[in-house]
Amino acid sequence: MTSRLASLAGLLLCLSPFALVAAEPAPPAGFRAIFNGRDLAGWYGLNPHAVVKLEGEKRDANLQKQREEFAQHWNIENGELVNVGTGPYATTEEEFGDIEFLIDYKTVAKADSGIYLRGTPQVQIWDFSKEGGKWDRNADKGSGGLFNNAKGAPGQLPLALADKPFGEWNAFRIQQAGRRTWVWLNDKLVVDGAVMENYWDRAQPLPAKGPIMLQTHGGEIRWRNLFVRNIPVDEATKLVAKADAIDRARKPNVLIIVGDDMGYADVGFHGCKDIPTPNLDKLAKGGVRFTNGYVTGPYCSPTRAGLLTGRYQQRFGHEFNPAGGTAGLPTTETTLADRLKAAGYATALVGKWHLGSEPELHPQQRGFQEFFGFLGGAHDYFVDAGLQRGREPVSEPDYLTDAIGRESSAFIQRNQGQPWFLAVTFNAVHTPMQAGEFRLEKFASIADKTRRTYAAMMSAMDDAVGRVIQSIENTGQSQSTLVVFISDNGGPTMPGVTVNGSINAPLRGSKRTTLEGGIRVPFVVSWPGRVKPGVFEAPVIQLDAHATALAAAGVTADKLDGVDLLPYLTGTKTGAPHDALFWRFGEQMAVRQGSFKLVKYDLNADTLTGKNNQGATAAKLYDLSQDIGETTDLAATMPDKVRELQARWDVWNKDNVAPLWGGGGSGQRKNKKAQAAN
Repeated sequence: MTSRLASLAGLLLCLSPFALVAAEPAPPAGFRAIFNGRDLAGWYGLNPHAVVKLEGEKRDANLQKQREEFAQHWNIENGELVNVGTGPYATTEEEFGDIEFLIDYKTVAKADSGIYLRGTPQVQIWDFSKEGGKWDRNADKGSGGLFNNAKGAPGQLPLALADKPFGEWNAFRIQQAGRRTWVWLNDKLVVDGAVMENYWDRAQPLPAKGPIMLQTHGGEIRWRNLFVRNIPVDEATKLVAKADAIDRARKPNVLIIVGDDMGYADVGFHGCKDIPTPNLDKLAKGGVRFTNGYVTGPYCSPTRAGLLTGRYQQRFGHEFNPAGGTAGLPTTETTLADRLKAAGYATALVGKWHLGSEPELHPQQRGFQEFFGFLGGAHDYFVDAGLQRGREPVSEPDYLTDAIGRESSAFIQRNQGQPWFLAVTFNAVHTPMQAGEFRLEKFASIADKTRRTYAAMMSAMDDAVGRVIQSIENTGQSQSTLVVFISDNGGPTMPGVTVNGSINAPLRGSKRTTLEGGIRVPFVVSWPGRVKPGVFEAPVIQLDAHATALAAAGVTADKLDGVDLLPYLTGTKTGAPHDALFWRFGEQMAVRQGSFKLVKYDLNADTLTGKNNQGATAAKLYDLSQDIGETTDLAATMPDKVRELQARWDVWNKDNVAPLWGGGGSGQRKNKKAQAAN
């Protein structure tokens, strides 16, 4: 008996050195281990949050210190990588791109952690149990979500609670291809192809490569079985394409961007040379540019009323700008936001409202769930008095155009998990003429002060548009987002209006006239993957944006004057969407059928005296195909065409009502205070 025990003891003694060293983990077929179970080879210490604001020698010293302290906070036990919740994160020396990653973890009460991919936070790990104390930050939803995505964004919270009972091992399977991420926790799919946002700079996409990092936070966490498989390019491409197709199959987002008092000539895609508009040009190049794009009036508020209702504003009396008091978009009218909200869309308006300031006329009473901006027709760009978030005053440190871009981008990031409708309604480039010095310096070569300020303001709006579109691209929503860009009317170029330095060439006329310079505007529609880039020559009008958005969303509505443009843009229909287009603005009127336009316009466009209520001209006839500048009146030589077009206008006008407010031959405000907000 004694000899047997001695032999067994000797055997154990011989085996004991090997028993203390865990065998290297055996990866599944196609995978390789990135932690050997024995030491920290291939890993170093880095908490990126500790150095993000450091520069130069201070940054270098901090990085070196973290490397040196790494082994003090991380150790190996039984083949497991262990940390007690302190020190720098365990970071791979190797950088990874498209991968499939397997990893097991186990944590203790009150601890939480995360897995950084490509050096970016993070697939979240919670102690979701009550033992961890009070639930906060959605810990009760469970682990696996892309916690650092924008709040409410796809993947930010897990699809299902998949955590095992507290204290047991949990197993992650993570796939990352391009900007897309899939996460399985204990064999349950908890993130399904969501876009992982770049936490360090949300305006930029996720880096193509970066380290895997295991966070230290709150308490002990153990890791084991860390295996990686590089995903081949063709496989990654298919994964991303499938996720993109799923996004396209859902109801599309709708983004309508409105500029204010823009000159027809003041965008690069119309040939502007002194004001670069690279973001608007990119939008136009990737979409359809309408050479005959119109709005239903030459003033701000009426055209916005037409846009949001899809009806000529003369149908319901919103012919002029509201003069204050109870005036505003009649509550009898249903807005695009009303219709899309009822269809399950998240809705928001960011920017200028100008459709009434009474409580019942507030954007949040007209279908918009969120609102950031101002209720009137004009606003200071540096002073925040009058700005609201919802119905509450808000303090705003940023230049207003920048703030509109910021808030719009944030809405897109927050709502990428559901279809959304966002109206971005800039007050740029409406007066007052204000811009920051750094933007003014960019246009120092422009001698005219007003034009120089206008250029700086246009540049700011273009920057903001770029930021908004970049948010769509970075969140993988480009192919599921219909984008429309217009100006609310032509540039104010004649005396008596809010002159801002804009140029309408080669058009004649100004804001407040029914000449082309008052009603023909930059007009772009973009929907990557659905609408082929190109140029569309037939006349369209902003009412069509309403009808097109509803059609894209699968929503029906009656009594619309707009036309769904999608069949024309996709080639399933040919010809012109409209037989004729119509305008009425006090004594002014116009009708366009084909290339011929019959118009009575504000006499101030001829006299240029700036005086109010000069009345309108007699009817004049122009062939826009030969005379885009409306210089040769054909009324005397083509009386039959005059009678034909007048008859068409008369039939249309029978369904209109008298203006609910305002008036006068030109629609010009009679008091200067109201005029300043036009």
